[in-house]
Amino acid sequence: MIIAFILICGGASAAIANGKNRSAAGFFLLGALFPLIGLIVALLISPGHPVPKGMRKVTCPRCGTHQNIGASDSEYECWQCKQTSETTPLANR
Repeated sequence: MIIAFILICGGASAAIANGKNRSAAGFFLLGALFPLIGLIVALLISPGHPVPKGMRKVTCPRCGTHQNIGASDSEYECWQCKQTSETTPLANR
């Protein structure tokens, strides 16, 4: 019974966060470890920035900065640390 409650709270927190463009995995853990707090935080947190159409979000391996690049780009230069990194292009949808 307790495990079901924990999984339900974690899943609900993840679903709410995902709808707000936030980390579903992070909010699942928060909701599973702290059930009521995780739900409250997921409900109160502001929406994240959506990724523009035709782009995708990547994280720089050197400095951890998040940025948007073209979906078909095979490399990018980090705007923060100026490191050039390679990435696997996404298939056209």
